[in-house]
Amino acid sequence: MAKGKKLTDRERGQIEALSSTGMSSRAIAIKIGRSKTVVNNFFKWKDNYGKRILGEDLKLCPRVMKEEFANLHLLESTQPGN
Repeated sequence: MAKGKKLTDRERGQIEALSSTGMSSRAIAIKIGRSKTVVNNFFKWKDNYGKRILGEDLKLCPRVMKEEFANLHLLESTQPGN
């Protein structure tokens, strides 16, 4: 599945402002021209929206875990003294 563009700071501000008025996620999505999924994800991950998170807070599928491990291994092998 392709990823869309991340919310801009302006869109995040709009979501916050419209939410404070009691507007629903669906109505906010229509108003700013984004999907209700991206609006709901913003509310779910508000402090970490748009950041890559690794750890217990995020369940990673085996493919992503394998890629992350490979990237970590590559970083460690390129460090001086290894």
